Amino acid sequence: MVYPPRRVKAVTFAAEKRGVSKGMLGGIVMMVIAAVWFFVALAAGIIFFYPPVLCALCGECRRRAVLILRLSSSRLCRSGGAKAGK
Repeated sequence: MVYPPRRVKAVTFAAEKRGVSKGMLGGIVMMVIAAVWFFVALAAGIIFFYPPVLCALCGECRRRAVLILRLSSSRLCRSGGAKAGK
């Protein structure tokens, strides 16, 4: 009997996905981690290519979070804000 192949749940980029899902604060924390990782390795004479990529990805997530906050606040201002009694 031939069994179908098992599906294995991918854990690639699991930490990055958790950081991205945390929004702006997660993006800033991951950018700090990437900067520390890059400069500590650079001081040791090693160059890693992933920390700048991680920093750019988290910067994009932080930019999106700021954009969402601005859009939601502008919609709230246009609608007259929260009304008492509702």
